Amino acid sequence: MPKRFSALLCAALLIIWTPLAAQPQPAQHEAPAAPAAASAPGPVSIEDFARLPFLSDALLSPDGRRIAGRVSHDGNEGIAIWTLSEGVDQVPQHIAVEGNEAFTWASDTKLLITTRTMIVVAGAGTVVPIPLQRIQSYDLAARKLTVLGPQAG
Repeated sequence: MPKRFSALLCAALLIIWTPLAAQPQPAQHEAPAAPAAASAPGPVSIEDFARLPFLSDALLSPDGRRIAGRVSHDGNEGIAIWTLSEGVDQVPQHIAVEGNEAFTWASDTKLLITTRTMIVVAGAGTVVPIPLQRIQSYDLAARKLTVLGPQAG
C-alpha cells in the first residue's frame, strides 16, 4: 500500500474513530435508549463549508508517529504536522510555506520541502517569467526552516 494512501487512511480512521470511541456505551443489561425526536440538521452552507481547512497529500513519517499534510485555511497555505499519539484535539505544528510544490520525510524529525515561485525578468521590450525552485529542510524539534543549496546564504 503506498505511503500517501496509508497516511490518508490512518488520518481518516483517527478522525472517525476517536469521537465514536469517546461516546458512552450503554450497560450490557440495559435496553438502549430510544432515539431523541430532534430535528435533523439542515444542509451545511457554502460559506461554512468554505471555512473548513483543506488537507491533501498526507504522508506518514518513517517511524509512523506523525502525519504531514498540505493544508490551506483562510487563504494561507502550508504544511501541518500532527503527532498521532496526541489525539484529535491537538494543534498541529504549522509550516508557512508559499508555493509548496512537494514535500517528503527525510527522517523521523525532518521534512524536505520543494517550493516554486515565478520571477519576472524584463528587458529589451520583453518580459520573461522564470520559475525559481528551492529545496528547504524543516527540523521539527528546532522548528526551523533552512534553505538548501548554493543560494542558501
